[in-house]
Amino acid sequence: MNSRAKHWLILVLIILDVAGILSDIFIALITCEIGIEHDKWVAPTRNALTIFSLSLSCVFLVELLLSLFADGWSYFSSWLHIFDAFVVVVGFAIDLFEHNIAEEIASLIVILRLWRFVKIVDEFSVEASEQAEEQTGELRKRIQDLETRNAALEAQLGHG
Repeated sequence: MNSRAKHWLILVLIILDVAGILSDIFIALITCEIGIEHDKWVAPTRNALTIFSLSLSCVFLVELLLSLFADGWSYFSSWLHIFDAFVVVVGFAIDLFEHNIAEEIASLIVILRLWRFVKIVDEFSVEASEQAEEQTGELRKRIQDLETRNAALEAQLGHG
């Protein structure tokens, strides 16, 4: 669950999720402002964005469950993971029941979902630390190789 490919996939999904949310907000504001909120393209477009958002919420929920399965309860040792889990679960619940509660409560998910931007930063930091670990491992191997070669050269000079 900590692979580079997984981090990039989650990053792309978060960006798509935020783009969908912002698109829905933009469509709602613009169509209301110019008085075309009842045009025939508005409802299907907003419904498609709602389905898209619910689908991504399902993916994020599965990702959370897989992370919890892979890491156990230690997954929650980071406050970032705790808050992200809260956002994923609350986001999923609000997406699921959005049509049955007040519009003001549903707007809470928008605020919480924008939290995913912080998750993007976290994904980048995980990626950067993985790259640093790889480089550190390569440098250690190179240092060990150079030390071995140096010892061999010193031995040759000492015997010569």
